[in-house]
Amino acid sequence: MSDAVVGVTEAEATAQRLLSEHGAYSPIELLLATNSLSYEDYRAWRAGERRTLDEALVAGVAETRRLAEDVQAWARSLHLHPDHVPFYGVEENAGVELTASMDESLDALLHTEYRAQADRRQTDIFLDTSGMAAANELVSALSSRHAAAGKTCLERLARLDAEHWMLADATILVEVLALPPPANRTEALRRMAALEQQWLPAAGAVLRSGSRDFVTPLWRDIGTALDDGAPYNAARPKEHASFAYSHGLDWANVRRTVGQVANHRTEPALLELLAEAEWRLRNRREAVALWFALCWRAPESFAAAVGAPRFPDRTVQQAWVRLQDQEWPGVTAAWLPAWMVLDEPGFGRALGQTGGPSTPERAFDLLLRLRAGGSDREDIDNRRALQELHPGLFDRYLASLDA
Repeated sequence: MSDAVVGVTEAEATAQRLLSEHGAYSPIELLLATNSLSYEDYRAWRAGERRTLDEALVAGVAETRRLAEDVQAWARSLHLHPDHVPFYGVEENAGVELTASMDESLDALLHTEYRAQADRRQTDIFLDTSGMAAANELVSALSSRHAAAGKTCLERLARLDAEHWMLADATILVEVLALPPPANRTEALRRMAALEQQWLPAAGAVLRSGSRDFVTPLWRDIGTALDDGAPYNAARPKEHASFAYSHGLDWANVRRTVGQVANHRTEPALLELLAEAEWRLRNRREAVALWFALCWRAPESFAAAVGAPRFPDRTVQQAWVRLQDQEWPGVTAAWLPAWMVLDEPGFGRALGQTGGPSTPERAFDLLLRLRAGGSDREDIDNRRALQELHPGLFDRYLASLDA
């Protein structure tokens, strides 16, 4: 079950989600959202450790350019407004303008953002006045996480326009940049509360979609402070380091810290985190196996996860939608793995039988055996058993033989 190059339909659906969430579509954000570019490679580029993104593109330069052109056509069909967006380095690399690709066409595509409509607060930043120029410089400093420059720009903006809408939120962000990492678990939990209640809203107001790059290091620092070997508490899953690491997009540490919990495969919250970590780390087979385990162990938790717009695997998400369209009584997510053996046969063959005791698990195993083939006697027995377990699934199996 190898990673497939993202298709145009999936890309357009993801672009639509980004547009809905941020009021803008950015090709870079599309690549990150579809796992076509890892956050670690993107972060290394912003930090000056990569000259361009070319070698980090999963699909390669030519295929990424083709995809970006196709989604550009979609954006134009919606009459979205294109803006050239420069990229600058962060922290030690702050102020350095970055090249996304040595391919001029792809570089131009990656530097173009599309907006549904003008946002007065954002467009004001770029007006040619001293106050707006100061606001523009402040946004650039905060986007680069440059603490000293941010403080200087904030003071300048306050002198020029004491009523500017950005001042209160930007003051919070400047103060945040001056904070050292949390020193212990207690401080980390206080930081998490402040991040969720104050810092995230402030970053969203000032930086819009760029808020992700501002808050990611904060989440990682919190994860590090919580990564102290404390036992996992199912009643308070957010206090486990894996939660903060997931928001910090540190998927390797999510996998490590979840794996350190002895019973992590019995905990729905940890299964969900681990599945996404494996998917982001491009271990799709293991990710799907974990999502299937979540289906059988906690179908309501899986249903909530797969129904969220940000669920990473569109193939699994669409299979869930098709399963819900079936007029079967009592359809729950526990039946999704068996359904996907028929709907997406490659999934089942790649994962193998579970040997699990539940009815949905037994149906999954029966379908795998039927797909694999056997003696006439075995085939008859397996068909009869499947029909007894779930007549609707059995009828779907028979229909698939004629497809």
